[in-house]
Amino acid sequence: MTTLKDVYKWEPFIGLLKNARVTQLAMQKWMAVTATAKELNVLRGIKPTTQELNLLKGLTKTGTEINHKIDSYDKLSITTGLKGSLPTPAYIQGRNSVIATGLTADDATGRKLDNNHLMITVNSLTLSTELMPNVNDRTFAGASAWANVSLASYDETGDLSITANAANQYCTCPVASAPTVVGRSYTMTFSAKNIVSTWTVKSFDGTQTIGSVFSSDPQSFTWTATTTGGYRFVSDSTTSSGDFDNFTLSAVVQGQILITGDSMSEASAVPKLADTEYMIIDRTGTYQSHKKWYRTTSVVLLGSGITAINYDLNVLGYWDNANNNVAIGGYRIQLTPTLLATMSFQFQMWKVQDDGGGRCTIVPIEDVTTKSVSPRVTDSIRTGSDDRSYDTGALYTVGLPGVMKQGDFDTYFTNNENILMGGDKDEGLIIQITWTNIDYISGVINYRHLP
Repeated sequence: MTTLKDVYKWEPFIGLLKNARVTQLAMQKWMAVTATAKELNVLRGIKPTTQELNLLKGLTKTGTEINHKIDSYDKLSITTGLKGSLPTPAYIQGRNSVIATGLTADDATGRKLDNNHLMITVNSLTLSTELMPNVNDRTFAGASAWANVSLASYDETGDLSITANAANQYCTCPVASAPTVVGRSYTMTFSAKNIVSTWTVKSFDGTQTIGSVFSSDPQSFTWTATTTGGYRFVSDSTTSSGDFDNFTLSAVVQGQILITGDSMSEASAVPKLADTEYMIIDRTGTYQSHKKWYRTTSVVLLGSGITAINYDLNVLGYWDNANNNVAIGGYRIQLTPTLLATMSFQFQMWKVQDDGGGRCTIVPIEDVTTKSVSPRVTDSIRTGSDDRSYDTGALYTVGLPGVMKQGDFDTYFTNNENILMGGDKDEGLIIQITWTNIDYISGVINYRHLP
């Protein structure tokens, strides 16, 4: 025997509940719920006398709350009883753009996102693994763009051989030969031989120090750029000397997309105007912004790490239970048909799965269609022993509600498909319904909070 705290809560479609009057004895029996009674609807207002007791607010007796667990659950409402038709509530909304070469400033200008995540699906991507465009600037196999400024000895035949006779003498590699973007991180490598004393590697304009060369070893420096690039090799003493070769330059993160617009805080629901967010793009796949946006003014590609991109730019909206972790237990839907011969109802559920690194996957977890003819319920996702299709005979009568339900999500799913980490990650639930010749639809989604 269990109490209500051990039972899933069933959430209503808006506006379909009616208050139930029961006796005090009946209410006590109702509270004694077995573990298998998962169809319990705790939303019904109970009036043992004249005072309505709403179990979601905590059942009270002589002014003292006796059921605390129910009060910790939030409500999930999906839709309402409707007549006629409803435009298909596609889970991805907004304009769909495909650009062959890169994002432009007007891809999302003035876009209303309705307080949702921005989603970018990268269909193909070409990454630039070497950001120094000229081979001779890297290997000195021929004339390069490097130049001596004040060194006592300078030669670039086969490699870069330089010698100083005073501190702060230097040579340079221009910005165009080693470009960087302010705010992005980069790694440069090169070989160093015959090193005497030390050298300091700086940006072309000398304002940023990238690293120091102390020995004749392979060198690797990683830094976040504060300039547009280029190099300056500066002597640290009157005896600084060395030979340098085989330069490389790569972005630590291959590409960044900058979103600018007005966001909505998920913690306080207070809007932040003129906000920004960077999305890291380093492979094909689907990405979602961490922030929720209700308007964007620009979406632009930063840096030279991406040389070509083909993508879809969309809006991704889903229920995340106010940023909480929950488990979906199942659902129960009542349908009142108007014409049996051609009635049809499709119920689809997707999990927005956070794959890490800003990437996400839209995972289908339920896609069933019910009709008045055999088979009455058809599973469109699974086959074999996992098939959810069934036929129990006549399920529906014109003018009367028939029921379609599943309540075993906790045991049926084995890879946590029904677990939504809306608090610890950017995960949530998407639901879509489509129907023909049905006048009245009501239903509940069964879920529970996770620790």
